[in-house]
Amino acid sequence: MKRKRQDPELRKKQILDAAVQISIKSGYRNLKRATVAKKAKVSVALVTRYFSMYKLRSEVLKQAINQETIEIIAQGMAYKDKLTKNLSTAPVFEKVIAFLKA
Repeated sequence: MKRKRQDPELRKKQILDAAVQISIKSGYRNLKRATVAKKAKVSVALVTRYFSMYKLRSEVLKQAINQETIEIIAQGMAYKDKLTKNLSTAPVFEKVIAFLKA
């Protein structure tokens, strides 16, 4: 039976998600290709094909920063009535969130 190839973008996301989970659980310094490959259920070679360790670590940090920023903005939106009487700031928050998710 022939193996079906998965979309490269889905594979990248799968690898990055595994790396983020490992970083959360074991710490950023414990991020290793072999551990990521095992968690993502792919080969170490495939992890290496898509990400150098520098790029993988950079992407994990970027993901963490984006997630933190989104959470802070969401908290700000939840309390926008308390933070400001001018509700015209709400669209700004929404634009920032859309930009960070892109």
